[in-house]
Amino acid sequence: MSIDAICEHLAEDKLVDGIPILPIDDIKRAIIAEFPEIEDVRTSMIWEGNDSYFQVSWPVTATHVAVSCGYKLLDNPEPLNRMIDMMGRFGCALYDPQTDERYEQPEITEPSGDP
Repeated sequence: MSIDAICEHLAEDKLVDGIPILPIDDIKRAIIAEFPEIEDVRTSMIWEGNDSYFQVSWPVTATHVAVSCGYKLLDNPEPLNRMIDMMGRFGCALYDPQTDERYEQPEITEPSGDP
């Protein structure tokens, strides 16, 4: 399946073979640990800083996490880089739809939360 087809399926909240359900509660705890001032609004989280913001959201099936940001944050991407590193601990690879670039899949280092 092409990356575009995968993204389309995920955007429609459809499951894709080979893409597991993410441990959203664990991810939310990790985000809060990394960004203690982030606002948790149940189905998304919003951080403000560096004269800009970013928003983290996920679908009901929790197959992916989307991060969008204010344009001005790109001038000082340190918070986004921290988010990328933190999500990498859960095995999440960065995909930038604006450049159609998918980065290397990281190894999972966070506990899954499963017994």
